[in-house]
Amino acid sequence: MEAAKGKERTQEILGVTRWNTNIYPTISFMSQFRQLRVIRPVSVNKTEVLGFCFRLKGAPEKMFHDTIRFANITNAVASPVLTDDLETYARIRRGLTTDGNDWIAMSRGLGRDTEEADGGFVRKMD
Repeated sequence: MEAAKGKERTQEILGVTRWNTNIYPTISFMSQFRQLRVIRPVSVNKTEVLGFCFRLKGAPEKMFHDTIRFANITNAVASPVLTDDLETYARIRRGLTTDGNDWIAMSRGLGRDTEEADGGFVRKMD
């Protein structure tokens, strides 16, 4: 990457760490684990979560094998990661059946982003 982008740009690219990037309404992209989840409603009370791993072009073969291994561990029935996720989904579903909230607020700070000189946007923390 350094040969193509230079040392400074390579460090800038690799220095970005994001846990999850959610693309509303049904995609969760986990770049640091090279995984993508597609959340697909099947019926009123059932949802299918599909997991996909991807291979980075030019990356070592071991990196892809580690990606597959991590996906198998985190998505296994006994995984503390998966069980926590499923518990969270169940509680959200249960909460949505109450009469207290007709709509789900997804704004999370909408309108508070500041445009940067390079055209990107940054959310300033309060």
